[in-house]
Amino acid sequence: MRHYYYNTDNFPTLVAHHGNWDIYRNEKGYCAAIPTKEMEARGCLASHFGDLLYLKHVPSLVYVQ
Repeated sequence: MRHYYYNTDNFPTLVAHHGNWDIYRNEKGYCAAIPTKEMEARGCLASHFGDLLYLKHVPSLVYVQ
């Protein structure tokens, strides 16, 4: 998939923050790392970020309630 697929239209639910990226999920549980506005302005692109099961293995995530 191209980076432009990974956006909040396709991954609407904010799950967590991870460094300079926000992690969003879709209804199937797949996740995308979408850069913050500041990092997007610096040229960072969005990408795939596993699924909800994978998130359990990423210790530096800050989950959104």
